Amino acid sequence: MANQFLIKETMLAMRGLMPAEITALENGTYDGVQLLGYYHKGDTPAPIIYYYIDPLTDPDPGPDDEGSVIAVNGGIYITN
Repeated sequence: MANQFLIKETMLAMRGLMPAEITALENGTYDGVQLLGYYHKGDTPAPIIYYYIDPLTDPDPGPDDEGSVIAVNGGIYITN
């Protein structure tokens, strides 16, 4: 089911995505990851949404910058 986000409370939790979660992001089960805070839940003014980028079909967003581009277990996620 699409049109929902995988919820993670912190960047540390996002960097620990499980293989099944990564597969669900890659196949479109989830629209992206909703991050509720960077270091601690609620430490950002609003949740941050990250979207999966397919390295075979999408333009290269550049290296992991720990902010707008995140690389996790071979997957690349960006926020707009």
